[in-house]
Parts: sequence; C-alpha cells; structure tokens
Amino acid sequence: MDRETVRLECLKLVSRVDETPETAITKAKALENYVLGSETDKSINDPKDVKKSPVRIKTSDNPSVLS
Repeated sequence: MDRETVRLECLKLVSRVDETPETAITKAKALENYVLGSETDKSINDPKDVKKSPVRIKTSDNPSVLS
C-alpha cells in the first residue's frame, strides 16, 4: 500500500459531516503520522518482511486438554 492510499484511508476514517474539512484533515494527518511513523519515513514496510512466530499444530503427541 503506498503512502497516498494510506492518507486517503485515514481521511475516510476521520471524516464526519458535522465537522469542517480542515478538522478532518488535521485528524487524518495525525492518524497518518501514527500509522506510518515519522514524517521523514516515506516507505511502508513490506508485509513479506515481517517475521511470524511458528504455528504450533496439535498432534497426537500434544493431546487436547478437553479430551
């Protein structure tokens, strides 16, 4: 997901009909900074780079507590 898409999604999340557009933009910028990190970081981590913990699969050696 690129930065422009994240910015648009943030704006969608905070937009309300009872507030001014300037208020929504201010809130969206704060949310964008929270989600993406610092202003100077222009890249978003690739989900493929995230390390996942191994999944433990139940086997006959690992009986269920409920059985």
